[in-house]
Amino acid sequence: MRRRTGSKAVPAATRAATAAFINSTLTSSFIASLLQLPGSTVATIAARVRCEGTAGCRHHRGRPRLLSARDARMSQLLVYRHLSLSLARLTQDFNQSVALRLSESTVCRYLLRACLRSGAAATKLLLTPRNVSPGRK
Repeated sequence: MRRRTGSKAVPAATRAATAAFINSTLTSSFIASLLQLPGSTVATIAARVRCEGTAGCRHHRGRPRLLSARDARMSQLLVYRHLSLSLARLTQDFNQSVALRLSESTVCRYLLRACLRSGAAATKLLLTPRNVSPGRK
């Protein structure tokens, strides 16, 4: 996951003042010393003002996730506790414990995102008397 850029901790009024100073002819280092902000924060706000025209935080693009991080971890715990359950049964158990009603494909997508994939265990061949060496029994 990439590092978030921007000035999340900077109040909106300070961001607006920074944007006003940026639109004037002041340098970023002077603005940083004037507002007592880190130079990287002023540079990030300046880049956002030049690119997007506003100093405010970006709007999140795309559809928000259905499950919170806590619910996603709970779905993983269900899998770890019951390794032999089918996807339909896992979905049913998950829907009983959470207020949301999720489909099997949604639960599968969250499990795949957590790198939990299905797979059959390899079977080990049984040894026959012919395979056993004559010296050992």
